[in-house]
Amino acid sequence: MKKFILIGILLSFSSMAINESNYDVTFKNKVLPWAKQYEVKKFKGKKGKELAYICFNKKGAKDVIIFSSGRCESIPRYFEFAYDIFHSQLKTNVCLYDHRGQGLSERIISDPRKSHVDNFSYYTDDIIKFMEILKSNGSSKLFLWGQSMGGGIAIRAAQKRPDLVTGLTLFSPLVGMYTKPFPNWLVYGITSGMDLFSMGSRFMPGQTYWDPDPTHEGYKKNLNVRSLSRWLMTEEIFSFKKKEWQQAPLGGATAKWVQQALKMSRFIQKDADKLVTPTYIFQAGNDHNVVPEKHEYLCQKAKNCQLHSFDQEKYKDKNGVLPRHDLLMDTDNIRNEIFQKSFQFMKKLGMR
Repeated sequence: MKKFILIGILLSFSSMAINESNYDVTFKNKVLPWAKQYEVKKFKGKKGKELAYICFNKKGAKDVIIFSSGRCESIPRYFEFAYDIFHSQLKTNVCLYDHRGQGLSERIISDPRKSHVDNFSYYTDDIIKFMEILKSNGSSKLFLWGQSMGGGIAIRAAQKRPDLVTGLTLFSPLVGMYTKPFPNWLVYGITSGMDLFSMGSRFMPGQTYWDPDPTHEGYKKNLNVRSLSRWLMTEEIFSFKKKEWQQAPLGGATAKWVQQALKMSRFIQKDADKLVTPTYIFQAGNDHNVVPEKHEYLCQKAKNCQLHSFDQEKYKDKNGVLPRHDLLMDTDNIRNEIFQKSFQFMKKLGMR
């Protein structure tokens, strides 16, 4: 009986998910009006920073999927993700959440277009507090989904508070930072030196401001997303004139952010055996942001971890390119496979 229920859920998801055919019209006419019905709220995180979140609550649902986004990302970028989950047969609420210093949350330094953090542990403390708030409001099982930096934050939160997290579903998580051609130790030394001489809030060498470029030419230059439709949507997010979603487009990382990201990566690896929360990692086949081998290391050391890599020939697109870093912004076939495997994973952990 359980097998037939699961098959029904997967078929239901395939029929409800937004696809790349006529994507722009569907996103603007269905997803955005649906998302606008829900209110962006805020709570105070570490050091009193105001952090934005939005919860899409389904009638009768007690479980919650919390999405922990990557660096530079924001709540509106994952409206499609929330829409797909909400309209599946999974009985779960979905919460999107913006980390301090980005998206709709309060910035950390005076320049709103720099990606900065004073201490990576603040990210973890913030999301732990958010989970505690959800628990205090009557939520049952909490499932953390995390992309890139947000995946690293989710891992660290589960290592610290396994009692709060039922399961982790991660996409290209930051377990080890890709710094080639330079070794991590050299980059850490440079960023620590800059911080020592009060230059931590300056851009890391090679980083700068970013401006959206929702054009086909802009798409060809990007290294993180294969789906043209979804890439154009993410670029256009920042041109929205809706006051509830207005934000400054976040650019490159500061020296302090890079230093702290490298430091957090070491802590995650050092405490890999402390990850007891059931974990599913999805790994891009073509990633220039994180180190895939560190995912494998984490899974080997963790108590209950499985890994799926999109590194096989069958996953290449017509240009011979494997899935890139932003897996939830990939083509329909990749997203559908991710959701099917993730739903099976969560069902085994007790989600209805």
